[in-house]
Amino acid sequence: MKMKKLALLIVLGVFITSVLCAQDEPLVGGMQWGFKLGPSMGMRGGTSPLFRYHGVAFIEGGGNENSSLYAAVGYHARGIAPRFTPLSLTPTFRTVSIPSVFHNISLSFGMKKKYDYTNDLKYYYLFGMRGEFTAKTNLPYLDVQNPKQQQQINNTMFSNYVRRFNWGMDIGGGLERPFSELVTGFLEFRISPDFSFQYRFANLGTTPNTGIASSVFTNGFKNLSLELSLGIRFWNKVIYE
Repeated sequence: MKMKKLALLIVLGVFITSVLCAQDEPLVGGMQWGFKLGPSMGMRGGTSPLFRYHGVAFIEGGGNENSSLYAAVGYHARGIAPRFTPLSLTPTFRTVSIPSVFHNISLSFGMKKKYDYTNDLKYYYLFGMRGEFTAKTNLPYLDVQNPKQQQQINNTMFSNYVRRFNWGMDIGGGLERPFSELVTGFLEFRISPDFSFQYRFANLGTTPNTGIASSVFTNGFKNLSLELSLGIRFWNKVIYE
């Protein structure tokens, strides 16, 4: 696992170096900044997709017109929707999903590379590393000293076992179209896997008051999110001849 993380950091370093060393175009300075937001989908095998949303503010710079580095801070509602099967004496079983949502604040760094698509459109890809802090979750708190609590909780995941700090990467791409020389709109798609566990332990068994059979997450899970964003970027453009 350590070798895999080291390899990913090396790949990111190579991408950043290639951006900074690109000299086939005039260097372009001036701060670029903007916002993007849109829907998110959390995924994990054996669960239903969790549909939520995200919002990100970013700055770009440090390259030429088609290559740049970026830094971003954002909000992401991540998580999963475990499927449960209510206990029943009839042969018909109906599964239900109970969302487990983690409200995360992210800080990310990476690179972006653009290519001409048409006269008015460019396409690009991006690669970055990301750290996140879980500010809030909808999971209940488990008081291990209160045996009656097991009769009241309709969820088998508890906030006690949420990992607050996590990290992962972003891989994505998109299309952008200028509205003017200094204002650009874009549509972006990202895949954001985590390398660390968001949740590491689960309570096993059933909840007697509802008859819901528990899903078992003995080893915990890592976030995997798909995000679609609409955004706008502003550019205070300075060209160095």
